[in-house]
Amino acid sequence: DASATDRNGNNVSDSESGVLDAVAGDLTLAIDNVDNANETIDLFGTTSDVALGNTVAITLTDVDGTVVNTTATVGADGTYSVSDVDVSGLVNGTLTVDASATDRNGNAVSDIETATLDVNSNPDAQNETYNALQIDGLLGEYYAYQQGSGSDGSNLSNLAQVENFVNSNTPDATFVGTNVDYGSVGGNLGNEGRLQSFLGSDASSLSTDPENSSDAIIRMTGELKLSPGTYQFEVRADDGYRIEVNGETVAIADRNQSATTRAGSEFTLSGEGPHTIEIVYWDQGGQAELGIDIRPAGGTYEVFGSNHVSHTGENPALVVDENQPLDIAPSVLLANDTDADDDTLTIQSVQNATNGTVSIDGSGNVVFTPDTGYTGEASFSYTVSDGNGGTDTATATINVMPSADAPTLSVADASSTNAGATVISTGLQDTIVDPDDFDSGAGLTQAQLEQELGVASGYLDNRFDPSGPEVTDPGTVDVLDGKITGSTQTLSSGMSVQWSYDFINGEDQTGEVSNGYNDLVVLVVTAPSGSREAILVDSSENKLPKQVTEGSYSYTTTESGTYQFQWMVLNGRDANKDSSLELGTPSYTVPGLAGTYGTPVALDINAALSDQDGSETLDIVISGIPADGALSAGTKNADGTWSLTTGELENLFLLPAEGYSGDLGLNVTATSTETSNGSQASVTENVTVSVDQTEETVGGTGSDDTLAGGATDDLVRGYAGNDSLEGNAGNDVLQGGIGNDTLTGGEGSDVLTGGFGADVFRWELGDEDAADAPRDLVTDFTIDGTNGYTGTGEGDQLALDDLLQDATAATVTDFLMAQEENGDTVLYVNKDGALADSADNAQQSILLSGVSMDGQTSEQFIDTLVNNGQIKIE
Repeated sequence: DASATDRNGNNVSDSESGVLDAVAGDLTLAIDNVDNANETIDLFGTTSDVALGNTVAITLTDVDGTVVNTTATVGADGTYSVSDVDVSGLVNGTLTVDASATDRNGNAVSDIETATLDVNSNPDAQNETYNALQIDGLLGEYYAYQQGSGSDGSNLSNLAQVENFVNSNTPDATFVGTNVDYGSVGGNLGNEGRLQSFLGSDASSLSTDPENSSDAIIRMTGELKLSPGTYQFEVRADDGYRIEVNGETVAIADRNQSATTRAGSEFTLSGEGPHTIEIVYWDQGGQAELGIDIRPAGGTYEVFGSNHVSHTGENPALVVDENQPLDIAPSVLLANDTDADDDTLTIQSVQNATNGTVSIDGSGNVVFTPDTGYTGEASFSYTVSDGNGGTDTATATINVMPSADAPTLSVADASSTNAGATVISTGLQDTIVDPDDFDSGAGLTQAQLEQELGVASGYLDNRFDPSGPEVTDPGTVDVLDGKITGSTQTLSSGMSVQWSYDFINGEDQTGEVSNGYNDLVVLVVTAPSGSREAILVDSSENKLPKQVTEGSYSYTTTESGTYQFQWMVLNGRDANKDSSLELGTPSYTVPGLAGTYGTPVALDINAALSDQDGSETLDIVISGIPADGALSAGTKNADGTWSLTTGELENLFLLPAEGYSGDLGLNVTATSTETSNGSQASVTENVTVSVDQTEETVGGTGSDDTLAGGATDDLVRGYAGNDSLEGNAGNDVLQGGIGNDTLTGGEGSDVLTGGFGADVFRWELGDEDAADAPRDLVTDFTIDGTNGYTGTGEGDQLALDDLLQDATAATVTDFLMAQEENGDTVLYVNKDGALADSADNAQQSILLSGVSMDGQTSEQFIDTLVNNGQIKIE
């Protein structure tokens, strides 16, 4: 504007306008940071001649033309910036960024920059489960059907009968049907090996070898992999069948038939499905055949199988047995996981396990360990990484299958050494008497016999009153003297033992016998309960006028346990005419078993399930029993083995053939079976059973005798007197009789009976055997808790000083260990002091029959016997 005053005093003025553009406007743009990991971008720029607070418009455009708009505000210094612009919706590649504003003169200012967008997409982890594996072919289920009364029912003949059975039972085996062209086989599909022949190549997928049966049923299911359209089955079968597709019957033969080929109805599939199929087939016996072909309507038939059908099955990589760890390769879990950027995926971590624990081992495998005893579904989560900061988490579901736990099985070698055939007489020597001889010496007096029997004085008086057909001796026989021989035998109730014998009767005069000169054969039986009975077996009165007679006697047990049998031949009234008893080796019969057997040997076998939840069964099989031998319980199988239940192990005996002597090697296998799936676990142990009977007899005179056996299995009898008996080699039977005797079994497994008196049972260096670990049986070891061993009285002694030469009272438990077994006490011995509290290191064992440890520990029991002199070690 311009103004002035003219000469007249008037105001004059004028105005003009123009544009002043002294400062040029400008805008710059810089891409400050592209954060691909977080999918954001930071922008910065400057302006000239753009007013404070003005807006800068920013447009981001990816290679697909997708746009992200944002704005920034100009600051006092002309700069602008914006951070963490979200570009997650844009695709990777060149990113164009356009910034624009208006300067003070109203002019547009702008700038364009580009950057490379390489945004990382998170991986997509999908859950994994054990039961989602697609398997080509049909899921086949096999059912064994036993025809007959008391079994599964009548002969299979129709679908209703078959379906009722299938719906009420679980399959006996499963398989995958890849090629349904089965059979033909004869002799019943349920018989041994027929199913495998019937299935052909599909037999390799059988889950187990099912039990044999008269009839058989097969059910197969799956989902068709066919395109929409119309199809038709043709079936060749012997016997009946039905095929259903999507619940509709498309082929059927509801009857038993010989091999017949028949086309089914056409059926139409529409949509994507799934389209289900079920095939039910049965064989009533005889020939079995099943062939199924399929074709599109009007087309050519082909064998129905894995090209047409699949089923959902278990992924074995995600199934584990109970109490077992599962190693899972990363590829198993990553198989269905994806990454949009095609990054290589790895398992970054595992966590959140249920019903178990999970970890990653040094090789990168995932290790899932179920909780102890758990079965059923378990799970854990795993985190997948793409290596560029992207992660995702999914869950893996595991199936922990019930599995048979290995049962517990303990066995012990067993031995039986028994008196074989022997002779006793009423005279001095144990020989077969000549009935015409007169006074062959005195036997044991009545008092001595009663002491050896362990009965009260006078026990043999007024007890035996025989009767005979030819002569009568009124009243009971007055026993004067005689001899005794005994044996002990563990038996179960109901067993019978039989002896044959020859009785040489020294009495030959009717008048003498009728006046009490009556010789006797008596058997005294002491039962496990301690009850005793004296049985009159034979007599002069029974046999007169015969003097040499053969006889037999049988005794049936009524208890289970250890019996003592004591045979006596007795002089009645006078000692001048002696008699003898030649006793044969006993034989045995067992209820439920035909024939007779040798000496039963008690077997110590214990088996039990480790898993006590009731889901398992236990079976025991014993092999190695000779064909002419037997077990006292169980079932003999066709292959010669014996099957038993745990209950049948109690009081179980091996029954060798009559007259057998030697060693038998048995194999004992205990098998647990998981009833839900048939899985099994077995444990096998070996048992050596030694069966011996004496071959020679060495007898004392009733004085202080020193008697020794030879290299055979010997019966050594001391009778009365303080005797020294030695068995030497072999498995011997030593009987001390009355007196304070010393019994040394020697090598082998010996049976030692001290009899009445304070007896010493002695072992010497060399009696032990580290390889065979012999076991000696002391039948009547007596512990005197008050007086110990004194050399007289009742207390006996185990003399181990020669065998355990390095043992002392302080170290004795390194050489000896005691433990109770089945009501007896067993001492385990290692002469080198290397027992280490384990019977496995024993070189010798000593079984003290009927002796209890009374709750003492091994150390307490041994120290007690050492301190009271009943174990001698120094």
